[in-house]
Amino acid sequence: MINCNCGSVVSEKHLNRHKKTKKHIDFIRSQDSTEQPKPEPKQEEEEEEEEDEEEVNTKASLDEKIIYKDEESSSSEEEEVVEVKEKPKKSTHSKAHMDAIREKAIMKIKEKKQNKIDKENEIRMKAEEYDRLIKSMKEKEEQEKKQKELDKLKDMEYKSNQCDRLV
Repeated sequence: MINCNCGSVVSEKHLNRHKKTKKHIDFIRSQDSTEQPKPEPKQEEEEEEEEDEEEVNTKASLDEKIIYKDEESSSSEEEEVVEVKEKPKKSTHSKAHMDAIREKAIMKIKEKKQNKIDKENEIRMKAEEYDRLIKSMKEKEEQEKKQKELDKLKDMEYKSNQCDRLV
């Protein structure tokens, strides 16, 4: 365990992650501003060089500000505990957001089901219409056949009547 100057107790494997935290960075910046007064800019080139140096110094100071616990304190049973406020696992905003997402997904599923039902109904209606057309065509064919037969019969009667007249 490592005791940082910013007041946090961090394990060694989480040290890099801790260095990136806002709390730690703000602490280091406040320490740097109290230790080193900011130089007044004279020229643009000097400013760039100073900024580069400040970045290097800040990184070095970040590493130097971390203090490792003494072996005595690590061997003792009592360790310094940093209180951390527990954040609720699910905030009301995220719950509302998740509810909205669920509702949207449910609506999409319902819409897909309705579209499927509509397509099935459309197919069924087309099939019924096709059946009606086929029936009507068959009826027309039958009527045409009957009409032809009647025409043939009439024609035969007419011919037979003419033959009878001739005889």
